[in-house]
Formats: sequence, C-alpha cells, structure tokens
Amino acid sequence: MTRVVLGSASTGRLRVLRGAGIDPLVAVSGVDEDAVIARLGSAAAPAAVVSALAEAKAEAVGKTLAPAVADDCVVIGCDSMLYVGDTLSGKPGTPEQARAQWNSMAGRSGRLFTGHCVLRMRDGQVRKAATAA
Repeated sequence: MTRVVLGSASTGRLRVLRGAGIDPLVAVSGVDEDAVIARLGSAAAPAAVVSALAEAKAEAVGKTLAPAVADDCVVIGCDSMLYVGDTLSGKPGTPEQARAQWNSMAGRSGRLFTGHCVLRMRDGQVRKAATAA
C-alpha cells in the first residue's frame, strides 16, 4: 500500500490531511532553512524561496525513509512565508520574535506564499513536482 509521508511538523497540514481521510507518516526534515535561502540569494522571488524550501524538505525526508516505506510512497514537503513590504518572513522562533513581526506588520497588508513539493517514490524511482503560489 502506498504510504503518504508529510515532511513537516505543521499541525495544520497534518489536520488537513487527516480531514481528507489520509493518515500520513510524519517525518520532520531538519533542513537548514537559512542555508537554503542564503544559497538562493537576496534577489530571489518569494515564490522561488518557498518552492526551494518545500523541495529541500521533501528531498531530505525522502533520503531518510526506511526502504520498506521508500519503495512505495508519496512525500509531501511544504513551506509558507509572509511577504510584507519588501520583507519575506518565516515562522518566528520565539514569542518575542512573533511580537516583533506583528508590530512590524501593524496597519499593513501582505501576501502569503506557499510552496509545495511532492515526490512519488516507487521501486527506486523518484518523480518530483513542485509549485508555489
């Protein structure tokens, strides 16, 4: 049976999948998000950033799966970031950072960018599709 693997610690994403009747295996990628962003450079478009992060997470998780899972699974990697003004912000790491983000956004509007990457792994073959919006 094909396993679905969620490469994310996001409780929201897990809830969406479970709400759709899918009970995924959850595997956190451990990807160094700052390093991925640094490789892209400061001129990278927000959609390119979230797409690259989603791909990095899916690929990292795919490499860690036990052979019994990796032989027939779908790995989902995701990332979301908020773009306000000319600043792209990820999840704040501390309550203080969260307050600072909220204060910097007060009275302003922004755009949420989300990247998705799906790996279809079967019998040693890997197919990948990624998108961002």
